[in-house]
Amino acid sequence: RLDNSALFQLLGNAYGDALAEVPSGGDAQRDRAVFVSGARHADARVRLAAQYALGRFVDRATALGRSDRAQAVLAALDRGGLDDVELLHSRARLALQHDSDARTALVLGQEIVARCSASDDPLARVKRASGQILCAAASIALGDAAAARAPLDEAEQRLAALDSERWDLRLQTELDPRI
Repeated sequence: RLDNSALFQLLGNAYGDALAEVPSGGDAQRDRAVFVSGARHADARVRLAAQYALGRFVDRATALGRSDRAQAVLAALDRGGLDDVELLHSRARLALQHDSDARTALVLGQEIVARCSASDDPLARVKRASGQILCAAASIALGDAAAARAPLDEAEQRLAALDSERWDLRLQTELDPRI
Protein backbone atom coordinates (compact mmCIF):
# COMPACT_ATOMS: atom_id res chain seq x y z
CA ARG A 1 0.00 0.00 0.00
CA LEU A 2 1.14 3.49 -0.79
CA ASP A 3 1.04 6.17 1.86
CA ASN A 4 -1.13 9.26 1.33
CA SER A 5 1.76 11.44 0.12
CA ALA A 6 2.76 8.88 -2.50
CA LEU A 7 -0.87 8.53 -3.68
CA PHE A 8 -1.17 12.30 -3.88
CA GLN A 9 2.00 12.51 -5.99
CA LEU A 10 1.06 9.60 -8.25
CA LEU A 11 -2.43 10.87 -8.96
CA GLY A 12 -1.52 14.53 -9.17
CA ASN A 13 1.51 14.19 -11.39
CA ALA A 14 1.16 11.25 -13.69
CA TYR A 15 -1.78 8.90 -13.63
CA GLY A 16 -4.36 10.70 -15.76
CA ASP A 17 -1.99 11.66 -18.57
CA ALA A 18 -0.26 8.28 -18.59
CA LEU A 19 -3.55 6.38 -18.69
CA ALA A 20 -4.74 8.44 -21.66
CA GLU A 21 -1.55 7.61 -23.56
CA VAL A 22 -2.23 3.87 -23.34
CA PRO A 23 -4.47 2.90 -26.30
CA SER A 24 -6.92 0.99 -24.09
CA GLY A 25 -6.29 3.01 -20.93
CA GLY A 26 -9.44 3.36 -18.87
CA ASP A 27 -11.22 0.44 -20.54
CA ALA A 28 -10.49 -1.96 -17.69
CA GLN A 29 -12.25 -1.67 -14.36
CA ARG A 30 -8.88 -1.75 -12.59
CA ASP A 31 -7.82 1.41 -14.48
CA ARG A 32 -10.93 3.24 -13.29
CA ALA A 33 -10.72 1.82 -9.76
CA VAL A 34 -7.89 4.26 -9.03
CA PHE A 35 -10.25 7.18 -9.67
CA VAL A 36 -13.01 5.62 -7.53
CA SER A 37 -10.80 4.72 -4.59
CA GLY A 38 -9.08 8.09 -4.80
CA ALA A 39 -12.42 9.91 -4.80
CA ARG A 40 -13.48 8.00 -1.69
CA HIS A 41 -10.17 8.29 0.14
CA ALA A 42 -10.08 9.62 3.70
CA ASP A 43 -7.36 12.17 2.88
CA ALA A 44 -8.74 15.29 1.20
CA ARG A 45 -5.49 15.79 -0.73
CA VAL A 46 -5.83 12.34 -2.30
CA ARG A 47 -9.48 13.04 -3.20
CA LEU A 48 -8.44 16.29 -4.86
CA ALA A 49 -5.57 14.58 -6.69
CA ALA A 50 -7.94 11.86 -7.96
CA GLN A 51 -10.30 14.50 -9.30
CA TYR A 52 -7.37 16.28 -10.94
CA ALA A 53 -6.08 13.01 -12.45
CA LEU A 54 -9.49 12.28 -13.95
CA GLY A 55 -9.59 15.77 -15.45
CA ARG A 56 -6.11 15.27 -16.89
CA PHE A 57 -7.20 11.93 -18.37
CA VAL A 58 -10.21 13.54 -20.05
CA ASP A 59 -8.16 16.48 -21.33
CA ARG A 60 -5.34 14.29 -22.66
CA ALA A 61 -7.66 11.73 -24.28
CA THR A 62 -9.53 14.58 -25.93
CA ALA A 63 -6.28 16.17 -27.13
CA LEU A 64 -5.34 12.80 -28.63
CA GLY A 65 -8.61 12.82 -30.59
CA ARG A 66 -10.24 10.24 -28.33
CA SER A 67 -13.08 12.11 -26.70
CA ASP A 68 -15.13 8.95 -27.30
CA ARG A 69 -12.84 7.10 -24.89
CA ALA A 70 -13.09 9.92 -22.35
CA GLN A 71 -16.89 9.72 -22.64
CA ALA A 72 -16.83 5.94 -22.15
CA VAL A 73 -14.62 6.16 -19.05
CA LEU A 74 -16.77 8.91 -17.50
CA ALA A 75 -19.93 6.89 -18.21
CA ALA A 76 -18.38 3.75 -16.70
CA LEU A 77 -17.38 5.69 -13.58
CA ASP A 78 -20.91 7.03 -13.26
CA ARG A 79 -22.33 3.50 -13.52
CA GLY A 80 -19.57 1.94 -11.47
CA GLY A 81 -19.50 3.77 -8.22
CA LEU A 82 -19.03 7.49 -8.68
CA ASP A 83 -22.54 8.90 -8.62
CA ASP A 84 -21.26 12.37 -9.19
CA VAL A 85 -22.98 15.17 -11.01
CA GLU A 86 -19.53 16.43 -12.03
CA LEU A 87 -19.13 13.34 -14.21
CA LEU A 88 -22.35 14.23 -16.01
CA HIS A 89 -21.14 17.82 -16.43
CA SER A 90 -17.88 16.63 -17.93
CA ARG A 91 -19.70 14.30 -20.31
CA ALA A 92 -22.14 17.03 -21.38
CA ARG A 93 -19.32 19.51 -22.01
CA LEU A 94 -17.42 16.91 -24.04
CA ALA A 95 -20.54 16.16 -26.05
CA LEU A 96 -21.05 19.84 -26.85
CA GLN A 97 -17.45 20.92 -27.36
CA HIS A 98 -15.77 17.94 -28.99
CA ASP A 99 -18.36 15.46 -30.18
CA SER A 100 -20.93 17.81 -31.75
CA ASP A 101 -23.53 15.69 -29.99
CA ALA A 102 -26.08 18.13 -28.61
CA ARG A 103 -28.70 15.40 -28.10
CA THR A 104 -26.44 13.56 -25.67
CA ALA A 105 -25.63 16.84 -23.91
CA LEU A 106 -29.35 17.55 -23.56
CA VAL A 107 -30.02 14.12 -22.04
CA LEU A 108 -27.10 14.55 -19.63
CA GLY A 109 -28.27 18.03 -18.64
CA GLN A 110 -31.72 16.61 -17.93
CA GLU A 111 -30.13 13.87 -15.82
CA ILE A 112 -28.29 16.50 -13.77
CA VAL A 113 -31.56 18.34 -13.19
CA ALA A 114 -33.29 15.11 -12.18
CA ARG A 115 -30.53 14.05 -9.78
CA CYS A 116 -30.53 17.44 -8.06
CA SER A 117 -34.29 18.03 -7.92
CA ALA A 118 -35.04 16.42 -4.57
CA SER A 119 -32.51 18.37 -2.54
CA ASP A 120 -32.86 21.86 -1.14
CA ASP A 121 -29.14 21.93 -0.34
CA PRO A 122 -27.53 25.09 -1.80
CA LEU A 123 -24.88 23.15 -3.71
CA ALA A 124 -27.49 20.84 -5.23
CA ARG A 125 -29.50 23.90 -6.26
CA VAL A 126 -26.44 25.37 -8.00
CA LYS A 127 -25.80 22.04 -9.74
CA ARG A 128 -29.43 21.89 -10.84
CA ALA A 129 -29.13 25.39 -12.32
CA SER A 130 -25.96 24.39 -14.15
CA GLY A 131 -27.82 21.36 -15.54
CA GLN A 132 -30.54 23.67 -16.78
CA ILE A 133 -27.93 25.88 -18.44
CA LEU A 134 -26.48 22.81 -20.16
CA CYS A 135 -30.00 21.91 -21.37
CA ALA A 136 -30.38 25.41 -22.77
CA ALA A 137 -27.00 25.26 -24.53
CA ALA A 138 -27.85 21.88 -26.02
CA SER A 139 -31.25 23.16 -27.19
CA ILE A 140 -29.59 26.09 -28.92
CA ALA A 141 -27.03 23.75 -30.51
CA LEU A 142 -29.94 21.66 -31.77
CA GLY A 143 -31.41 24.78 -33.40
CA ASP A 144 -34.28 25.14 -30.93
CA ALA A 145 -33.63 28.48 -29.22
CA ALA A 146 -37.23 28.63 -27.99
CA ALA A 147 -36.70 25.45 -25.96
CA ALA A 148 -33.76 27.13 -24.21
CA ARG A 149 -35.95 29.83 -22.65
CA ALA A 150 -37.61 27.75 -19.89
CA PRO A 151 -34.43 26.15 -18.49
CA LEU A 152 -32.60 29.49 -18.64
CA ASP A 153 -35.43 31.26 -16.84
CA GLU A 154 -35.56 28.59 -14.15
CA ALA A 155 -31.78 28.64 -13.70
CA GLU A 156 -31.84 32.42 -13.39
CA GLN A 157 -34.61 32.28 -10.76
CA ARG A 158 -32.84 29.53 -8.81
CA LEU A 159 -29.52 31.39 -8.77
CA ALA A 160 -31.18 34.70 -7.89
CA ALA A 161 -32.94 33.00 -4.97
CA LEU A 162 -29.65 31.58 -3.74
CA ASP A 163 -28.03 34.98 -4.07
CA SER A 164 -30.80 36.63 -2.05
CA GLU A 165 -30.54 33.96 0.66
CA ARG A 166 -26.83 34.70 1.10
CA TRP A 167 -25.90 31.15 2.05
CA ASP A 168 -22.28 32.17 2.13
CA LEU A 169 -22.94 34.52 5.06
CA ARG A 170 -25.23 32.02 6.74
CA LEU A 171 -22.53 29.37 6.65
CA GLN A 172 -19.93 31.81 7.96
CA THR A 173 -22.21 32.72 10.86
CA GLU A 174 -22.74 29.07 11.73
CA LEU A 175 -18.99 28.48 11.71
CA ASP A 176 -18.11 31.68 13.58
CA PRO A 177 -20.96 33.18 15.68
CA ARG A 178 -19.03 36.48 16.04
CA ILE A 179 -19.93 37.38 12.45
